[in-house]
Amino acid sequence: MELSDPFDLAPVGRLVEVERPLLVMPQPQTGIPLRVMRRLPFGSPAPAARLFEDREHFAGVRDYEPGDPMRLVHWRVSAHAGRLQTKRFEPTRSAEVLFAIDLSSGEPFWHGVDPRTAEETIAWASYLARQAIHAGWRTGMVANTHLRKGRGPLRVPSGTPGGTEPMLFAALARMPNQPTVDLAPILREVGRRLLRRTTFIVVSPRPGPWLLREMEVLRRRGSEVVHVSPLAGEPWELEAS
Repeated sequence: MELSDPFDLAPVGRLVEVERPLLVMPQPQTGIPLRVMRRLPFGSPAPAARLFEDREHFAGVRDYEPGDPMRLVHWRVSAHAGRLQTKRFEPTRSAEVLFAIDLSSGEPFWHGVDPRTAEETIAWASYLARQAIHAGWRTGMVANTHLRKGRGPLRVPSGTPGGTEPMLFAALARMPNQPTVDLAPILREVGRRLLRRTTFIVVSPRPGPWLLREMEVLRRRGSEVVHVSPLAGEPWELEAS
């Protein structure tokens, strides 16, 4: 360890022994643009647990308010009431986010192997995962690479904040920077088993047609899907058709 004054006139060095394994997390080279952070669902870090709506437990309806998503309008009840009615759900203190990390730059994956871009993708995912955990979200991850050959795609199941955090960041720190499979089939398989309240953050430099199609399928099933590219720095939220 080396410490110094702002002008580097009198540096002081000292050897510090680290008793536990030290993980060095990647940092984005260009930083995360504010326009990206503004559209992500995490919000500001909060010391207390936040309340979310559990989409699996219907709790009735209320009058429609400007800004309510149209997908939450209960059309049958609205027809009987003569005015728009918005669905309500039971509150919960845990919302879930799954990071889907694409280390390739196109499809098929072997045509888009770029280690430098993959490293930046991992760095973006690491930064955004910290934001999600600090905001109180249950956080998991899938990636189209593996830590050991023959073990299949890299997966970290979601859990309560503080529960799976060490496993998640250890996987990000040790993750290879080369893809081993396309992300689309992984996203399709995972999406079938997760709750509809799960938010998918797809970190992909250049998603191919297959991946874009799977993202749209998740959106139609009721999940929120946000795409973030470390190349363009511009997130894109799929619109329901």
